[in-house]
Amino acid sequence: MYKGMFLKRTTIPEKIKEALWWEEQCVRREGGYDFDPSNLPDDAKWLPKGAVLKFVKETGKACVVKSTRVKENASKSATTLKIEKDSYFKVGDTIAGVTISNIVKGSDYDTLTVGALTDALKVGDTIDDYKDGDIILGLQYDTFPIERDVNQQVTPTLVVREVVESSLMYPISDKVKAALNKVGTAQFKIQ
Repeated sequence: MYKGMFLKRTTIPEKIKEALWWEEQCVRREGGYDFDPSNLPDDAKWLPKGAVLKFVKETGKACVVKSTRVKENASKSATTLKIEKDSYFKVGDTIAGVTISNIVKGSDYDTLTVGALTDALKVGDTIDDYKDGDIILGLQYDTFPIERDVNQQVTPTLVVREVVESSLMYPISDKVKAALNKVGTAQFKIQ
């Protein structure tokens, strides 16, 4: 489709939160990985700096570990779940061990219809689609527009120090933090 080199100017929307960390101590991978956006909703336009990336063995590409916070307590066996709005989750995804069958977008939160929850969830819990055995690559080094019709590369970090958690677009669970620390060093600072 595209031949030769080209320059495409983009402006990062103000809504995107970019992760803050100690840039001088950041070490990123050179070359990066091919990016597979197929696990993201079709309306996802930006991959924010600080998004967690994992390796997909079947494709040899990197994709996003999707996460969000619970906005309202949900009892064990509940079939609806209220989460922060504008997450990367889509119908068919598995979250908290159950499959999402419907998503209703609201002004303050999104409501998921899911299979019966196996565990109760409380406000503020971080839930994600990370599974034991997933190969975490690191945090995305910079924000870029998602273009589905071209081959894009992501650049995971190897070492990141003093990540300000409140600056991340999406929360990171303790399991994912532990996996990030196996890759290199990702030290989190809560602010």
